[in-house]
Amino acid sequence: MAEQFSAKKQNHNLIIENRESVTMSGVTEIGSFDEKAVVLYTDYGEVAITGSDLHMSKLSVDSGDVDVSGHIKSVTYSDSGSKKDGIVKKLFK
Repeated sequence: MAEQFSAKKQNHNLIIENRESVTMSGVTEIGSFDEKAVVLYTDYGEVAITGSDLHMSKLSVDSGDVDVSGHIKSVTYSDSGSKKDGIVKKLFK
């Protein structure tokens, strides 16, 4: 009988405070960032944060914690399996 193993997903949390800051855990990779958009990857898919005057004030590669501050306009999740076909492609078309 063949056993199936599934990799355990890293926990992911997202806290938005007064549309001025986002604290996020479970980030596995940074896709891109500038003053208008931050694209992050988690085990649960892509997360795109858009706004103005966005700054990454904390980035911990070991723990997967990221803090973004500025004026938050939207937070969008995508279940895209391929980074090329996800939010990044749509944002920068």
